[in-house]
Amino acid sequence: MAKAPPRKLKLTDAFIRSLPPAPPGKRTMNWDTEQSNFAVRVTDRGGKSFVVMKRPEGGKMTLTVLGQYPTMTLREARQEAQRVLRMFARGDTPKRALAREIAAERARKQHLFDNLVEDFVKAYLPQLRSAERLEANLRKKLLGRWTGRACPAITQRDVRRMVEQVAEEDGPSAARAALSAASGIFGWALIHETHGVEANPAQGLRPSKLLGREQARDRILSDPELAGVWRASERLGYPIEQWIKLLILTGQRRTEVAGLSWGEVDREGALLNIPASRMKGNLPHVVPLSSSAKTIIDELPRQAGDYLFSVDNGFSPLNGFLRSKEKLDRLLPDDTEHWTYHDIRRTVRSNLGKLGVNLVVAELVLSHRQRGIVGRYDRHEYLDEKRDALERWGKRLS
Repeated sequence: MAKAPPRKLKLTDAFIRSLPPAPPGKRTMNWDTEQSNFAVRVTDRGGKSFVVMKRPEGGKMTLTVLGQYPTMTLREARQEAQRVLRMFARGDTPKRALAREIAAERARKQHLFDNLVEDFVKAYLPQLRSAERLEANLRKKLLGRWTGRACPAITQRDVRRMVEQVAEEDGPSAARAALSAASGIFGWALIHETHGVEANPAQGLRPSKLLGREQARDRILSDPELAGVWRASERLGYPIEQWIKLLILTGQRRTEVAGLSWGEVDREGALLNIPASRMKGNLPHVVPLSSSAKTIIDELPRQAGDYLFSVDNGFSPLNGFLRSKEKLDRLLPDDTEHWTYHDIRRTVRSNLGKLGVNLVVAELVLSHRQRGIVGRYDRHEYLDEKRDALERWGKRLS
């Protein structure tokens, strides 16, 4: 497109408003005498824009459009022209600066904490026993605070502030879990050299220093509370009802019961044979079934898959423990003290003691191995004694 000859004069708002459209097929350049390299360009349709034209050192003549008049005022345009000209003086150009900004924003989006959480959940969590709890901490405690932030920008100060906030809102136990989640996810990213993480911001933050020493849980459900949980489970039906009742009857860990398959059930011998791969101590564990526990298993529906407790026709084991706990809590009295599934296990152990069950037997029921020289030489499985203990416990519950 052909251009009209340029002219120079002091630009004013009145002058700019009075400028007519350029001749057809042309554009007029009206250079400012107050600011070098600065002009108002007018098209043949009457559009007016502020521009800077400058040749960077060693480069070609570059025209930079600053903005459209009157959206951008003359005063704003002169200030922007000065900024752009200072950029040229440094050997830079607006085009290069914009390219850097775009690249930085692209990298920031690639390194978003949101994306790290999703990748971590998909790649690492499936192999963990505590996957659901860890994911809940990541999403509720961490992602809620750091969504939209780039991982490299999250500092130790951010982690410390997060821990302090969680402790204030939900207590020190929740804060410890949140700190552990932060350390775990950033440690994973650091090892795998991903999401721009070059240091673990949770490293060096000790829970004992931030939150004091952890107090061991000693919550034991009272008889009315345990009965309340039992009755509440009946309102939820399969598979939660039967799973909860088997937790109470056997005292085993929640995942050990939830992951039971029919191949681990010896109906004739009334036993559960839990393999080492599913046990916390990496040793196989045999659980005798009381009459009540065996009845529950005998009445379970046989599905296409192999898992006893399942929501997809037996093809995968029961999970969603937090959701089931929330449902149970809504069915319990409002003044029920906070409890966890592990508290059921502690409650069973305490009641075995009340029933006069031998200390060694009570510990073996819960798969707690004997230690020291006794554990080394006493290889007796105490199967009959464990069966008697759990039968007595089952009768006490009925």
